Amino acid sequence: MRPIIYVGNILLILSFPIHIWAEDLSVNLNEDILPLLKKHCTRCHGPLNAEGDLTLSDSRYIARGDEQGPVVVPGDLKKSRLWVAIQEDEMPPEDEPLSVDEKNIFRRWISTGASGLPEYVEGDHSPIEHWAFSPLNSIKPSGDSVPPAKQSTRLSIDHFIIEKLKKKSLQLSEQADRETLIRRVAFDLTGLPPTMQQRLSYLEDDSPDAYQKMVDYYLASQHYGERWG
Repeated sequence: MRPIIYVGNILLILSFPIHIWAEDLSVNLNEDILPLLKKHCTRCHGPLNAEGDLTLSDSRYIARGDEQGPVVVPGDLKKSRLWVAIQEDEMPPEDEPLSVDEKNIFRRWISTGASGLPEYVEGDHSPIEHWAFSPLNSIKPSGDSVPPAKQSTRLSIDHFIIEKLKKKSLQLSEQADRETLIRRVAFDLTGLPPTMQQRLSYLEDDSPDAYQKMVDYYLASQHYGERWG
């Protein structure tokens, strides 16, 4: 289906599909909401200074809300106290109010269901551990939490990257050859190209962990980090 617009007596049929408009209106918690909260709100509602027991630097704290309960009610702007404060320019209280575009981002996010916000558990006020101190969890490509990928991948994280690229009609580049890989690693870790001996040692190594051994070699080098220094 194509959008149709009349200009005078002329009928215009636009060349892009309506669903593109819908994609443009979608709002992502991590990419759109959290950066705005950290820019405007975490000075007063951050992990080190949570006024009114409200922290807005993490999705789990946003879902929990403050002393009065949730500040965001997915799908209900009137009950979302965060939106009411933003709409009435009460937040942020001391800085310049949010722009019209920034307000619209919050409005669309809440009104469309606050995508990405964890579920609120009433009465749960246990401490929330920072994500950096949480134990690592192994994710298998065959698991339900990992998006499917038609391209062959080596790591589970590639599935998430492919999913993002697919939304932009892009795909992963072809895997680099071994000559390119050793040059990238050598330059990244030491700032210098690999020597002939290092290059041949890697190219002639047919073991499954050849790449890992090559990376470990440069990490153990006394020249590792000199480029950054």
